[in-house]
Amino acid sequence: MNRRVGWAAVSLLVLAVMGLSGFLSAGPAQAQEGTITLESRPDVAALYLGNTAYLRDELTIPAGLAAHIVLPATTIRDSLVIRENGERLGAYRLLGGGQSGTTPPSAAYSSLALPPVVTGSSPLIVTWDRPAGEEPRTVVLEYLATGAGWEPVYDMTILSDSGTESTTMFGFDARITNTSLPLDGADIRLVAGMPGADQEYRPDMTMTQSNIGYVEPAAAVSGGPVEINHVYEVGALSIAPGTVLRHNLVYEELAARRLLVWDARFGQRTDVIYKLQNTTGVPFAAGNVHAYQDNLYVGQDAIEWTPAGSEGSITVAGLSSIRARRTETVENIGSFDDNRYRYDVVLAISNHGGEAVELVVLDEWNRSGQGFVFSAEPQRQGNNVLRWEVTIPAGESLEITYTFIID
Repeated sequence: MNRRVGWAAVSLLVLAVMGLSGFLSAGPAQAQEGTITLESRPDVAALYLGNTAYLRDELTIPAGLAAHIVLPATTIRDSLVIRENGERLGAYRLLGGGQSGTTPPSAAYSSLALPPVVTGSSPLIVTWDRPAGEEPRTVVLEYLATGAGWEPVYDMTILSDSGTESTTMFGFDARITNTSLPLDGADIRLVAGMPGADQEYRPDMTMTQSNIGYVEPAAAVSGGPVEINHVYEVGALSIAPGTVLRHNLVYEELAARRLLVWDARFGQRTDVIYKLQNTTGVPFAAGNVHAYQDNLYVGQDAIEWTPAGSEGSITVAGLSSIRARRTETVENIGSFDDNRYRYDVVLAISNHGGEAVELVVLDEWNRSGQGFVFSAEPQRQGNNVLRWEVTIPAGESLEITYTFIID
């Protein structure tokens, strides 16, 4: 775009042949006619989870001039694609800066009069032979660079609880971090996807509630395709290097199903889990949620990838009015040559609160067991988990017992 030529960061250089003889292989006529140095300032920036960005820049080279184009020092060199007047360049030269095959700057590189914004750094310089003709040329550069990315940040305020139904105020912000890229009025897109080699983004999984619908994302692997779940169109933003920007994407009142879950496999804690109903029309990327209630901070948990129209699981606290305990006794009921054991399991629950409680109780299905006998028949889930849904009146207790034999 022509706006590049008018920037203070652009310097017009008439380069002596001797000064760049080690840098350019072009003939003396090119150097004598002049060279313009332009800094790439992306028009479009797609920021990924973590610290990787896809950048696209369009600029204009005036008629009669060769060009040096200055790219960010964190450019991934092998990702660079250049098109001039719609045609892909057949050959170009790279000097200094960048990742993947970085070479130390030469004396010719150090002698360049670089734009002020990059002076003192080690940017990547790209140049190519000027084609015949005296018309301005439109150049489009596409490249990957590290130094900018984003991650989701959530907050949930619990406004009311009524039995199993709740109302929340839910906020979804994008925290955009830029450490090194010139993002000045760029069209920002936030990509809910992480390049396989980028290990910087990991939600803090405080608990994996797989048995009530929580899905933990798989670890990224080096290289390979990027699974893009969604692209959030933010629009034009200026984010100077060294800046962290919080940009709000959602702030709405959302309903939630309130579940009380005792997973006996993990101890005596009874968890309060909110199955948040995403009616915003915007999918939620996997991230961490800070929860608040009655002007108090009540906990932090990770929310899984939650498409629009689905539910996300957020564990906020334990329920102090419920006491639960699992006991297991083992008895040898076999003979000298018959090693059979009888297991007796008791799941004891007491409600010390002032209201009846609907509780989900989970326990392990022992795959080696035979002859199970239950005091209350459970649901057997596909992941070898037993599940009961019980109601415990205020001030009362409940026991679930079962036995099995292992031979």
